[in-house]
Amino acid sequence: MSIFITQQGKCWPQVVLTVALSAGMAHAAPVSTVQLPAQSLEKSLMQLARQTGVNFGADSQLVAGKQAPALSGSYSVEQALEALLRGTNLYAEPTDDGKGFIIRPLAQVNAAPAQDDAATSAAAEPHRGDVITVQAQVTPGPMDIGSQQLTAEDIAKKPVVNGNITELLRTNPNVQFSESSRNSQTPGELAPDVVSFHGEKFYNNNFMIDGFSNNDRLNPGVNVGKVDATANGNSAADFPSGHPEAFWVDTSLIESLSVYDSNVSAKYGQFTGGVVDAKLKRPSFTEASGSIGYRATRSAWTKYHMSEALQKSFDSPTTLNKQPKFAKNFYNLMVSQPLADNAALMFAYVRKESDIPFYHRYMGKWEDQQRSSENYMLRGAWDVNERNQLTMTVQYSPHSSSFVRSDIKNGNFTNEGGGYTTNLVWDNRNALGKVSTKLAWKQNENTITNKEQNFYYWYKTPSIDWVSGFTGTAAQEGGYGTIKTAQQGLTLKQEWELKAFSTLGIQHRVDVGYGAEIASAKYQRDSASYGYLSSKRTTLVNCAGDTACISGEQYHYKRNVYDVSNVDVSTNTYEAYLQDTLRFQRLTAVPGVRVDYDDYMKNTNISPRLSASYDLWGDRSTELFGGANRYYAGNVLAYKLRSARRLGYTECRAEHVNANGSCSSTGVATAGNVPGEWVYDKALNEVNYNYTSLRTPYSDELTFGIQQRIYDTVWTLKWVGREGKDQFASEKTPGSKTYSLTNNGKMDSDTYSLVVKPIAPFEWNSMLFNWSVGGSIQKTNSSNTAYDDEVDVDKHIIYKGKFMRAIDRPADDFNRPWVTFVELNTEIPAWRLDWTQRLNYVGGYKEVTSDGSLICAGQPACEGYEGPVDIYSEKQAGSNVNLDWRVTYTQPVGKQNVKVGVDVLNVLNRANRTGSNYGLGRQFWVDVTYSW
Repeated sequence: MSIFITQQGKCWPQVVLTVALSAGMAHAAPVSTVQLPAQSLEKSLMQLARQTGVNFGADSQLVAGKQAPALSGSYSVEQALEALLRGTNLYAEPTDDGKGFIIRPLAQVNAAPAQDDAATSAAAEPHRGDVITVQAQVTPGPMDIGSQQLTAEDIAKKPVVNGNITELLRTNPNVQFSESSRNSQTPGELAPDVVSFHGEKFYNNNFMIDGFSNNDRLNPGVNVGKVDATANGNSAADFPSGHPEAFWVDTSLIESLSVYDSNVSAKYGQFTGGVVDAKLKRPSFTEASGSIGYRATRSAWTKYHMSEALQKSFDSPTTLNKQPKFAKNFYNLMVSQPLADNAALMFAYVRKESDIPFYHRYMGKWEDQQRSSENYMLRGAWDVNERNQLTMTVQYSPHSSSFVRSDIKNGNFTNEGGGYTTNLVWDNRNALGKVSTKLAWKQNENTITNKEQNFYYWYKTPSIDWVSGFTGTAAQEGGYGTIKTAQQGLTLKQEWELKAFSTLGIQHRVDVGYGAEIASAKYQRDSASYGYLSSKRTTLVNCAGDTACISGEQYHYKRNVYDVSNVDVSTNTYEAYLQDTLRFQRLTAVPGVRVDYDDYMKNTNISPRLSASYDLWGDRSTELFGGANRYYAGNVLAYKLRSARRLGYTECRAEHVNANGSCSSTGVATAGNVPGEWVYDKALNEVNYNYTSLRTPYSDELTFGIQQRIYDTVWTLKWVGREGKDQFASEKTPGSKTYSLTNNGKMDSDTYSLVVKPIAPFEWNSMLFNWSVGGSIQKTNSSNTAYDDEVDVDKHIIYKGKFMRAIDRPADDFNRPWVTFVELNTEIPAWRLDWTQRLNYVGGYKEVTSDGSLICAGQPACEGYEGPVDIYSEKQAGSNVNLDWRVTYTQPVGKQNVKVGVDVLNVLNRANRTGSNYGLGRQFWVDVTYSW
């Protein structure tokens, strides 16, 4: 847990140090093995936090330029701090909750006032500044053991592709990436990778920014990360598709990242997978600062791997899933300006863009497609006094992807997403503890915008100068207007961390919170769109201004109508949680409960949480931990919005309605050969959706593990078992094209993981080495990948020769049997050089393949079942190896710095099999940043 506390100077004499330390931490002073080289005080504090699991907060000005001596041996935290701070005119004050220390300035000995007067002096002349967050990697709580914690420094060192948050999870063994991640067919895309925790649905994670939801609940699970799928928006009836993350936040804006995959606090809800909690950077109080940077890659800097069948046609990008050429350019700007010694303002802007050429085979021309993602952030911080902090953030994060329809004139369309948010956070420390009050307004949307309002399917006649197919007889143009979905809402919540107290020898620290989001969602088509698909050639026609007509050549007599439609849905949610961290001798237990209610599905969901850890020897060298928890998913609004929108229908020219009431190409000529009026024909036979009241999907979790210190390393071994129930799936009404959302989905998984980290970086010959090693074994069975996948609970299959229910089949994606990683960071301060190497090794993928069907009628394999069954087998694919590098060099220029970075992804240029194709080969990225 990070501690952010504004520094308040206090003039205490030197002797107060011992008093402050003993008063705050007398109840527990465990001894740890500490290994620290002689180095800057700032680095020593960071490494001490990692070695002891204790957090520190310090004003950057207080520690700047100060050196710390080498320490080697067994120390309590207090002893280590006293040794490090000796002679620095600094002291360490325990925090109110006893979990950390604040580094504060001492008075000059020859000018030290009386202790009573010191407090008055400090109050009159406060010293404020930035706080360095020194984040412990090894923490004693059962909810923190095994979690992933990253600081801004850690993030900056990692090799990344597009700089999205999920890329930082490559060294989390409890996370699996989709088979489409880093594929060779679509390297020009910018969208964040989708991830699954313990086999759960990729859209059921909880992404948070500064304590607020960053989840897209509109339609986050359809056509996301699918390489071979047609782009959403290509068809007139398409419903805008979103992404699990509403805002695509760049990693350069993140101050710290906390990732929880199991034993998740009752503070977090509306997920069944994992929690990814990002804290954005704060402005500096001490001095004006900033940076400007550029990052790029090209198809010319990239190697491709793919199957022989695809390679033959890949170099001609005539479909949207072929991107042999692309260019990515990223730009970023960050400026921080102090307004006073306790207030500051920061502005940040990040733009990512990718150009992807497309070739129209029959029209004979090239056309660029664009992808873009932007982050605008204005953030202000004001430390009113030592007990009150205010932070206000305004954020605008749009993203868009423009596509073309192959060989269709003016057939361009753009998918847009993201939105904006404004939030205010007030942190207050009072006699009861700490309370954080959070208020936010947020709107995010998914929109399909076509270049043209209507679509036309013409015959090739003299005035038509293009063709849309190999026959040369047809020409198509246009699109289907604009369709928008949006969700907006006001969130208000409070989170209390009450002061610790003891009863009967048991220490309690109670956390309680409550909140509400008053929100609504909508589907909107403001203007009708028409698809003119049936044309008649005649030299006699006189259009008289009719747009579905070419005088003397042809006119359309039948059209599809997609009418104006506006749907609004209330999506209010309410939450409350309570948990108590109990400590008795070596045992820590955290019982809790969370209650959620929403007026969308009208369900009250009660989530019990329990986690515990036991310090076996009392020195935190061996800790056993475990838990039993329930997590409820958030809403998915797509079905209700789709079911309420108006369905399409056809219209016919009045003169083309025959005696049977059908629309016919043979029509009676009208006066002046002018096409007649449009009249209703019939409803379109298209896919429809039905929404009914459902139960909220949930996941039950059991976990057990051990964290063991071995010499100067920490080993964390963990098992997590998940069972997902009542999960969303589709069911088709027999004899129709109507699908209903059901609770027929299910999943179960077992994950065994091991992570090994040093308690501190290793120093050798003026170089610092930091590393981590980990891996996991996972087995997941899942009925479906997303909520639009059809699930029939009565359907049976034969899988690998075994008769079973279809819903018990192994998962198609996010189900690699085992994964491992090794990450090594080498820092050479004398050369101002930093080098991170990350090796990911993924076990061979067993692709599920269809082998046809069988009519069961007494065969032994059918186990007495009679009726049709589908047959499936497995196709073994080889293991995947990815070695990624990031190398940076920093050159001081006066008081400024220029940093040059190079990322090399898949250094070995390994041909990695991913699903039905291959992963991307070696790729180079280059970036340069000027900072002041």
